[in-house]
Amino acid sequence: EAKDDSAEFSLKDLNPQDLLPLWAGFPPTASRELAFAIPKFLAFDVLAKALTAFFNAQAGPGSLPIQVGVGTAGLAISAVAGAFAGIAGAAVSHPADLILTYTSAAKKKKVGEVEEKAADWRD
Repeated sequence: EAKDDSAEFSLKDLNPQDLLPLWAGFPPTASRELAFAIPKFLAFDVLAKALTAFFNAQAGPGSLPIQVGVGTAGLAISAVAGAFAGIAGAAVSHPADLILTYTSAAKKKKVGEVEEKAADWRD
């Protein structure tokens, strides 16, 4: 019985040029995701700490401190901080996402062999 060698895979057969296309979309994706994630996590952390400090200051002596994500009050603080953090992240990242969308659409828009000029995002 003949053995089929075409189905075998070896790392020795790979060239670095074979792996480069796997990372081709990383810079645009990272620029879009970081523009959302950084303000979102920053806003969540700042708002959650401020709300926790406020409610802990209002609590009477001897009461347990509120922790973010623990108990009913902690979960409510986490939900409110998360909602506002998502809004902050979307507000910051929307212009960059819009530019990437228009750039991608402009590259794909062709009529036959002649490329038709797409609307500029600044118009």
